[in-house]
Amino acid sequence: MRTSLVGVVAVLCVAGTASADVYRTKLRGTGVIATYTADDGCIATEGELLVVGTSEGAFAHVLATRTDWCAEGGPASSFYEGGAAVTLAGNGTQAAALTGSVELRAYSGPEDGGFVTVDLALSFTGTGSVTTDTSTFASGGHGVTLDYSSTRQRAARASGSLTIDGDAGSVANAQLLAGVAGSLVVVP
Repeated sequence: MRTSLVGVVAVLCVAGTASADVYRTKLRGTGVIATYTADDGCIATEGELLVVGTSEGAFAHVLATRTDWCAEGGPASSFYEGGAAVTLAGNGTQAAALTGSVELRAYSGPEDGGFVTVDLALSFTGTGSVTTDTSTFASGGHGVTLDYSSTRQRAARASGSLTIDGDAGSVANAQLLAGVAGSLVVVP
């Protein structure tokens, strides 16, 4: 607490000078992290989904490993990645609804350069307790920097549909996230 008070006093003293430049940033948002699987009898898919939503919109980043167990010459795996704007609505770590499509491109393996589409129409409901991680940072010297962040995380149950090129998948693990981060920099 004493360090924080000293930092605030230093900021006010530096900010009070006529030649100080003050830079402020603040980001508040929500998100979902989930793992998923799908299996059509020959091609098994395992992947991860990360969605971040702010007042500017939501973006999904999706990874997938697809193994063709019926491939000539034995099993063959390809690795996919992609991102796209999606719709994420919710209230922090209580619940969220996610809709959208993400095209993934194979970047390695026998399908290198190929594409698959992940279609999302999922709802998440928070379960269990909420964990919070908070951090602050203050530096002095030539100017003052104050940084802070606080993230809340909660396990979630998923329902709805996730398909990979039309094949049904399921969400294995999910977490709801909510957080805020910011920075104040004063340069004399």
